[in-house]
Amino acid sequence: AAALAAAEKAAFEVAAKIAKEKVSAVNIPLEKKKTAEDNAAEESAAKLVEESRIAKEARIAKEAKAAKQAKAAEEARLAEEAKATEQAKAAEEARQSVNVMKSGKVSSRASEIAAARKQPKSASEERELAERYGAMNPGDRAFNILVNLGMVEITPSPDDPHYDGSLDDEFCAENTLL
Repeated sequence: AAALAAAEKAAFEVAAKIAKEKVSAVNIPLEKKKTAEDNAAEESAAKLVEESRIAKEARIAKEAKAAKQAKAAEEARLAEEAKATEQAKAAEEARQSVNVMKSGKVSSRASEIAAARKQPKSASEERELAERYGAMNPGDRAFNILVNLGMVEITPSPDDPHYDGSLDDEFCAENTLL
């Protein structure tokens, strides 16, 4: 029985040794397989890092391009705004010059009317008026006197090439064309 137990023990040790050798034989390819998998994983990770870097560079380039376009658009908007401001300023200056011309015409006409209405007149002014109005027929004389006193305004023909329409809105504001 002791010999049987010793034989079993020896068989068990041999079997354990064979199993250990088989396991180590299996482990070597597993280690090699793990190393290949690790290499593949490392390569995959490196590839992902590289793709991420390339994507980041592309995003940065795209953002730079968008910033450049935004800057160009802003510069164009500012230039357009400056141009509009310049045009508005020129239009205001033109309006002011027209108003000055209007006021100059109105003030010169007003001074002529004031001078014609001034009484008493000197003898030389009376003679001048008599000479001017004496040669006219009574209807023309009456009309010219009324015009000179500012009681009648002569309306120019709009068809006249020298017609100045800048004062048209002064007389009929409701007829201002837009």
